[in-house]
Amino acid sequence: MAEETDDLSLERDLDDAARADLQQRIADELESILGTPCDAVLAEYATVLVATEKKSMAEIRVALAEMIEEERAAKFVNWLAA
Repeated sequence: MAEETDDLSLERDLDDAARADLQQRIADELESILGTPCDAVLAEYATVLVATEKKSMAEIRVALAEMIEEERAAKFVNWLAA
């Protein structure tokens, strides 16, 4: 399912402090989306997708959908795009 965020890109040149901050914000958002505490491995995986790999928003959404379902992955990508 295509989302309007699919063609957006993110700034990914992050230093260690910015990456740690991003990972915490990702964990907080995933916890909100999932309604349960976010597993540290899931937060790290999402951070890798966002911060270090050259993935598009669509690729991030598809990769996360395999772990947290399509609807939740779409919510996460919409949050990233906000």
